[in-house]
Amino acid sequence: MSRLRNLPIRLIIVLVIGVPLAICGGIGAAFNYMMGDGMLTLWSPVDAMIVVVDGGAPVALAAGEHKGITLTQGKHKLKAQTFLGTLESEVEITNGFDHFFWGGAKELCYVRANVTDFYYSKSGTSKLKAKFHGDEFVDVSSDYFSPEDMPRTIKSQTIYQVALFDCAVFEKSDLEVLQSAGLAE
Repeated sequence: MSRLRNLPIRLIIVLVIGVPLAICGGIGAAFNYMMGDGMLTLWSPVDAMIVVVDGGAPVALAAGEHKGITLTQGKHKLKAQTFLGTLESEVEITNGFDHFFWGGAKELCYVRANVTDFYYSKSGTSKLKAKFHGDEFVDVSSDYFSPEDMPRTIKSQTIYQVALFDCAVFEKSDLEVLQSAGLAE
């Protein structure tokens, strides 16, 4: 106790009041992050690109680079300048985390598709249902999505990159897939 008596009163106040407040604040911020905001992951696996979210500052991505940005829940507009031109889409953060990936034509097929459902399986493999030129592909799988994320649905009219990691699904070359999707001449 004698040591405590020798401490300056201001330091004692900081230790007694400030430290618990800082801990509670950190817990509150973490809870708010998990329950309110979400992480949007931008990915450029093959080609460099520039992505603008909600008209904000451009985010430059080198080939093979991942960048995550925190967004509030709700709808967000994305615009990407890629070697295919300018691509636009909309993603909705609904429950903590959502991922939206921009890819290149060599490893990922750029496909204009109507996404009807997107979710994570318990095994950690992501799956989605997408319509491509009227044909519905169910449970197209990818191991590129985080297994710890909770199920959710991406509500979007049109997205340009569906997680199809093998263009042979269509029995066409990359260029033919892009041409048929109206994304290449």
